[in-house]
Amino acid sequence: MQRETPSRQAETPVSGERSRAEILKLKKQESDPEGSPAAPTKRVQCQSFLVEINELASVAEPAGFQGAELPADSDGSVLPDDSLCGAPHPSQPSVSPEWKQWSQDSHPQDRELRSRIKAKAKSLKLKRNDMNWSAEMVNNLVEKLMEYLKENKEEPYFRDVTKLTTGSYYELVKTYNPDEFDVMLILPTPRITWTEVCGFSGLFYRVSVCRPPRSPLKDFLLEDGLTISAVRILKDMRNLIKKFMRTYKVSVPGWHWSLERQNPGCPAITLSLLNNKAEVDISLDLVPALEIPSCQGWPEATKKGLKIEDWLGKKSRRAYTSQTFYFVPKKPKGRGLSEEAKESWRISFSHIEKQMIKNHGSNKTCCETHATTCYRKMCLRLLKCLIQSLKERHPTELSHLCSYHGKTAFLHSLCRRCLDSHWRGRLDRCFMQLLDDFIAHVEKADLPHFFISKCNLFSPRSFPKRSLELLREELLEQRRLGLTVFQLPCAQEEPALIPAPPAPQQALSNTLLFGILLLLGAFLAAVASLLLQGPV
Repeated sequence: MQRETPSRQAETPVSGERSRAEILKLKKQESDPEGSPAAPTKRVQCQSFLVEINELASVAEPAGFQGAELPADSDGSVLPDDSLCGAPHPSQPSVSPEWKQWSQDSHPQDRELRSRIKAKAKSLKLKRNDMNWSAEMVNNLVEKLMEYLKENKEEPYFRDVTKLTTGSYYELVKTYNPDEFDVMLILPTPRITWTEVCGFSGLFYRVSVCRPPRSPLKDFLLEDGLTISAVRILKDMRNLIKKFMRTYKVSVPGWHWSLERQNPGCPAITLSLLNNKAEVDISLDLVPALEIPSCQGWPEATKKGLKIEDWLGKKSRRAYTSQTFYFVPKKPKGRGLSEEAKESWRISFSHIEKQMIKNHGSNKTCCETHATTCYRKMCLRLLKCLIQSLKERHPTELSHLCSYHGKTAFLHSLCRRCLDSHWRGRLDRCFMQLLDDFIAHVEKADLPHFFISKCNLFSPRSFPKRSLELLREELLEQRRLGLTVFQLPCAQEEPALIPAPPAPQQALSNTLLFGILLLLGAFLAAVASLLLQGPV
């Protein structure tokens, strides 16, 4: 009994692809010895020619003919139109339904906005020469300072200091120029206890030793003999660095480091690299910090924070929470603080933030190659740039706004869109979604601290309502206008020493070229029709 094979229904491709498949099938039949003759007929050649003309006319549209870049696959072929609309390419891993729904929402399709974001992102990249220069200046200073602290005889407690690099430069999210560096000066501590300062949602603590120490730490205790004074440590560290700066000289002539005035409530000791014109080129923040051993665990306020199980996994969370954390000498903002609050320490997890941003992928291979590159870090750079631009517009009203607000919103966004495929495709879509998340936090006046969930960084005590309302209006306006703050200024050409030759006359305009193509297509179609009327 002869077995009937079921007919296989082919998928319905695009019209252009269908015609091309039919032509290939006809050519295959002609080359088959059991079928028609191997040499293709004139009719087949004319059909193939007409298909190519139709494809050419369908592509050469006035809107897309003005230099629009089409994405290319790994083999160099142009991707279908779905890739322009944000749909995932078949070679990419499958994405969640939420991502598909998000990609179909009313996010901006404006090419001007897309090119504006792309150009702004390109301008934020650091130059290699600037990075080498800045790193050399900072590393030389920090190395000499560490040697000075280890050999000083005035403050024995600072001899065991170690350094820990933090901040946006070492997180690889610095924008424009490598001109800001942050280094923590880690001070060892014995077993200590901490008490949460009331009214600050687990962000500030009073730090005390368990028993009176015999080490040089005893010189920095308050009258009770147990509480570690944040004011004394910051003051004595600053005086010691001030003496060091009198002896240190920059190896490059024409430059010198200067100690800036202490900003009230700031835990950093700021040094600035100046030239002969007193112009600041590099700013270095040195922050003394108490290291809390990992065996003591984290404070109770952090138990419900660090929600990274869906993003980085439960093992990563356990690995992070088993690390040490730090206290920096920073008191709360405001007037009328109690004596307990004036000597308080702020908890810091900057080292863990640095690790998470550097190892940000849900898969370990994220950003290892060009094929696995995502837009997470670039989106954070763009958000920091937007925040800085708004602060420059309203320096007084938005003085409470800082890049840490954007960084916190960014970490929360990573936990909500945890797959690597959520941060690939198109940069403008990824960033606009991050911007919408930040706007949502501003509108709700709710931005939980990433490690301490009960601490709201947008609470009225931390961020005034008027400033928050202004921030909301500015963000919505930029969202509506298409991020005009990202508009790059027109480059002004410097006068050349040798006059340049006159520029040649510009080529045919796109409209004229489009008309020529249409005429050429009509002519070729007429020739093809005449060939079809001839003998086959």
